Amino acid sequence: MAFPGLRGRILVAIPGLVMFLGVILLGGPTASLVLFSLLAGLAGYEAVALCVVSTPIPLRFMVGSAAALSTWLTGVGSQYAMQALMLPGAVHAMWWIFRRTPEGARAGMLGVMALSAYYTLGFGILARLSLEWADRAFVLIPLVSCWVGDSFAYFAGCRWGRHKMLPLVSPAKSWEGFAAGLVGSMASVAVLGHGIAPLAHLLLVGLLCGIAGVIGDFFESVVKRDAGIKDSGRFLADHGGILDRFDSVVAAAPVALVLYGLLGLG
Repeated sequence: MAFPGLRGRILVAIPGLVMFLGVILLGGPTASLVLFSLLAGLAGYEAVALCVVSTPIPLRFMVGSAAALSTWLTGVGSQYAMQALMLPGAVHAMWWIFRRTPEGARAGMLGVMALSAYYTLGFGILARLSLEWADRAFVLIPLVSCWVGDSFAYFAGCRWGRHKMLPLVSPAKSWEGFAAGLVGSMASVAVLGHGIAPLAHLLLVGLLCGIAGVIGDFFESVVKRDAGIKDSGRFLADHGGILDRFDSVVAAAPVALVLYGLLGLG
């Protein structure tokens, strides 16, 4: 059975996993805050390039810097965090208003605003979990649940996938892979949280984070389909960009945070 793109997945997944585990488990909360802010900055940079063709490089860096700042403020729980979510989009909007015609503003200007806020909030919540939750497992759950779930979905989909979920959006994804992915998400959360939370709560977190991750994946896939591109960027070489690799994680992070509060975890 062929597994397309497996080599690329492995080449990115192994060093990426080592880096994340090293920063989150050994680097401490501040190192995690820096990491997630940096990722948000790269995501903001890509969001401009994805939504608006031929944008100046300095503008992309300005939006990326605003996204990094927004994630930092969200992570530290600043009273200005909510306002800062709009900062990357506002920076881009000012350029659009003074440099471009109104045509295309809905897809371009509002697209950058929505994408940057979406990723900034997700990364900001991960940074907040790093700073406020003493047990590192609660920081890793949104990440590992999506990554393990995606791996389960990939292998099961390649082997048994017959019924496509949304072929016009993501042709490779099947209902069989989706089901396997949820099993992987739930199993990974159960293992990570063993001994620190009730099993039923962990399975619920894994299930809902897995579902949120798939929705986040489809969300970014729709945007890319509309833009007519395969990858959001080249920061990860042949494995795409930051928007590609973290679309599910930033969707799962808010779900995890809400569930932690509702279930009294951590």
